[in-house]
Amino acid sequence: MKKRMKPWTMSALILALLCFLSGCRSQSLSYEGNLGYDLSSIDYQTISYCIYHSNTEGHIWEPLATFSCSPEKGHYTDILLDSRENHITISLNEQYTKMEGSTAYFYSNRLDTYEFQIDGFQGTLSGFQNFEIKDTEDEQLYRLYPVNNESVVTFSNSKPDLTRPYDDPGENLDNILITLTIEHA
Repeated sequence: MKKRMKPWTMSALILALLCFLSGCRSQSLSYEGNLGYDLSSIDYQTISYCIYHSNTEGHIWEPLATFSCSPEKGHYTDILLDSRENHITISLNEQYTKMEGSTAYFYSNRLDTYEFQIDGFQGTLSGFQNFEIKDTEDEQLYRLYPVNNESVVTFSNSKPDLTRPYDDPGENLDNILITLTIEHA
């Protein structure tokens, strides 16, 4: 007895095949806690993180720095912020783990840093917002840090858009936005 394939099953197979053959790159990437994003499943040439801030005058996004890297297989990258009074250090880190016997060791290398002065900042970042990252060459929102002197995080109701002002005047001292661009090989 011969089984027939249902029409929707055949359509799904054809769509998956077309996506595979055309190099469809829209899968979400996974974030590993304390390590960063696992980029080993994608074919990339360079990863670029761009750091922006929305100044307190017009709340327009202004670029501060760009970090580029090409982590090797099994290595993860992430942007970390360290803060103190009137100052934030933004760093690109590469992390990986290594098994030696039955013990796992965690390694972290600081690849690049940017020092940023924010007058009136008391030195504590209360939190951040992560965004979904996909395997695409478009510049993507990566993470948003509202900078204020409150114990709670204040986010604007709108998703950040690099072409429009962000935040209501007076809500935050500043905002740090990190974007990610994947240049495929």
